[in-house]
Amino acid sequence: PTYKYTNHKKKFDLHEPEANCISEERFGSNSGVRYEAFGDGPKFVCGVDVIAKKAKKKNNCLVYSVGSNNDIRFEKAVHTYMKGCEIHTFDPTLDDTPFVGGEYATFHPWGLGSDGGKEGVTMHERRNDGERMSFQTVMQKLGHTNRTIDILKIDCQGCEYASMPPMFELIASGNVQVDQVLIELHDSKQDNFTSQLNEFFSAADKAKLRIVHKERNQWGCDGFRCVEYALVSESFLREANEAILCSA
Repeated sequence: PTYKYTNHKKKFDLHEPEANCISEERFGSNSGVRYEAFGDGPKFVCGVDVIAKKAKKKNNCLVYSVGSNNDIRFEKAVHTYMKGCEIHTFDPTLDDTPFVGGEYATFHPWGLGSDGGKEGVTMHERRNDGERMSFQTVMQKLGHTNRTIDILKIDCQGCEYASMPPMFELIASGNVQVDQVLIELHDSKQDNFTSQLNEFFSAADKAKLRIVHKERNQWGCDGFRCVEYALVSESFLREANEAILCSA
């Protein structure tokens, strides 16, 4: 789309859910009870039980969580309900604050973006001064280049527009497999934001990632400047829906 909205509240309106995940659920609760994930923070995950079954059977489940702020509800939920998943958490802004989720995830004080870039100057109201790395570089450093990322959760408060389009290109080219992306998109407040947003979703579309959920963040961002999206690959969407429809 080329239309540019002048009303800031409508900037995300072009990008609506286009597919359904029957087993979608809000995931990552304060209480630790699976279906009590409310408020700001939890994500909408497709096929939790399918991923759990894979983790149990093959012990080859991989989850990336980008942007932490030491909120480990998501990591704890993955550890509890998808036992066997390997979880990696990334946040360059904790500085001298110890990561509290070591029981559930391996922590990396790395910022995502373009290699050597400075995208996302702040994260969770803290300065983000370190250099960034691309997902390709991160996967190479961790030895994950030939593995599927079952869930990529990302809330990096601005780095998404630099880090994700190249990742989508890797997915579209068949060099990387990501089953679902759970992401909070932020209004960059730049003049070219509408184009930035359209380019993001165009790249996701080429990667055959389908929007299955959208939720405006009513707890912050003026109630409309941040939007949670869940995008699921066509292949995993078929697998997750088949698990429900054909379970009998």
